[in-house]
Amino acid sequence: MGPSLTISGRTLAGPELWAKVRRIQGALADTRVAPGDVLAFVANIDEATLSLTLALFDARIPFMPLHPRSSALEQRALCARVGARLVDPAEAGDPPAGWLASFDHTPEATAALVATSGSSGEPKVCLLSRGALEASARASAENLGFLPDDRWLLCLPFAHVGGLSILTRCLLAGRGVVAHPGFEPEAVLETIERHGVSLLSAVPSMLGPLFEADRRGALRRLRALLVGGALCPVELRREARRRQISLVASYGLTEACSQVATQRPGAVQDSESLDSGPPLPGVEVRIVGGVIEVRGPTLASGYLGEPAWPRGGFFRTADLGELDAEGRLVVRGRADDMVISGGENVHPESVERVLRAQLGVRDALVFGVPDARLGQVVAALLVLEPDVSVSAVLAAASPALASFARPRRFACVAELPTTAVGKPDRRRAAREPLTPC
Repeated sequence: MGPSLTISGRTLAGPELWAKVRRIQGALADTRVAPGDVLAFVANIDEATLSLTLALFDARIPFMPLHPRSSALEQRALCARVGARLVDPAEAGDPPAGWLASFDHTPEATAALVATSGSSGEPKVCLLSRGALEASARASAENLGFLPDDRWLLCLPFAHVGGLSILTRCLLAGRGVVAHPGFEPEAVLETIERHGVSLLSAVPSMLGPLFEADRRGALRRLRALLVGGALCPVELRREARRRQISLVASYGLTEACSQVATQRPGAVQDSESLDSGPPLPGVEVRIVGGVIEVRGPTLASGYLGEPAWPRGGFFRTADLGELDAEGRLVVRGRADDMVISGGENVHPESVERVLRAQLGVRDALVFGVPDARLGQVVAALLVLEPDVSVSAVLAAASPALASFARPRRFACVAELPTTAVGKPDRRRAAREPLTPC
């Protein structure tokens, strides 16, 4: 079985897919793409762009996907930093003999340049080698146990590593990608049913709308619903178990080509636990001073413009966590999200879990805001059911929170701010004025 690509009801597979890939490579050769070039493109989820990505990966041409929601000015600035050439998908004839062989085929060669989220300051550009992406794909496949008819739904932005890695895993494993532009819950569920999707990657903020729209049990048909990008709350894990959905929590980062630790599909999961499963095969995780450190063949080569990372070393993440007695990784949040109020450390995720557990609270986002006396105080954005008061929520939640962890400032919103990839955006929340409920 070879890889296939399905989008807008059309499937490209086998000779047809590779003929299209070769025609794109021919167009690149015609425009004098040569070893040493880096090509950038706007990472739309459409047939032309996904085929271009496969063509570049197959040809060993380094590429940088640009987020479609970024401005033209931001795209030009990022290309200038990298020295990348912006291209549009195109097709011509087959590439000339010897052209494909002229590019660097060593595992250490950079395959993709992926910008980190850049939620604070200028984003860093991560250099992901071919060898690291292949090692990540092998480790993921060993954990998932790919089946012959597996089809993975791509509806995450593939300018981020979570979406891009779906393409690389399925390409290297010879499996099918079903692509769906954007995230409309009803359309995603229809795509799952129509195309026999067995694997779906999502971030926690997508689960509530999916659960609400899933009236025919489409999610129950998935072999695995992989959830990453942010901590998956207990409430969502409970709901998945109640619906008999195979939710698989994972933890990953751009610097490790996506997944680092992932629960195993089919294993009995404790819906009350916040673990993200054990490290993937070949990946090591240790905790130093409460901070997660990662080592293994899936690590990036480094950041653009900075010294290469030493081989065999640990990468220190910005995430807090611990390994439980079973060796499973439990992520506690980001070190730079920590609120320090009067000298006391407050984990926003811990406060959010308490708030979400209260009757009438649909969602919550906790962050720190400056305070002249305490340095910072805890603030919260709340999405509440109608006729639910903040005072009632705080009164119910207070017994479960230390006094310094109780939110001092609130605002009620219709929905929480998120980043482009769907993660909670605490920095944006902290920048905007709080309008009391």
